[in-house]
Amino acid sequence: MSIDNKKEQERAALHKMIWDLANDLRGAVSGWDFKQYILGILFYRFISENIKEYVNKVEHEMSGGGGDKLEIRLRLYI
Repeated sequence: MSIDNKKEQERAALHKMIWDLANDLRGAVSGWDFKQYILGILFYRFISENIKEYVNKVEHEMSGGGGDKLEIRLRLYI
């Protein structure tokens, strides 16, 4: 048995195991509903990370310019 063939078999076994685990995790929920749930979580994570970066950027800009906290808060929501 060649090394490449053995790696392909191991990869196929791992792929099957991951799909089996995903199906067990999903349970009785339809694939479409599960996909919507996961996409919602990913979107929430994306928004959260971008808001955090934006807040840090604005706070850094405003703290260097001597802006007061009210001005910083107003700018964050605009």
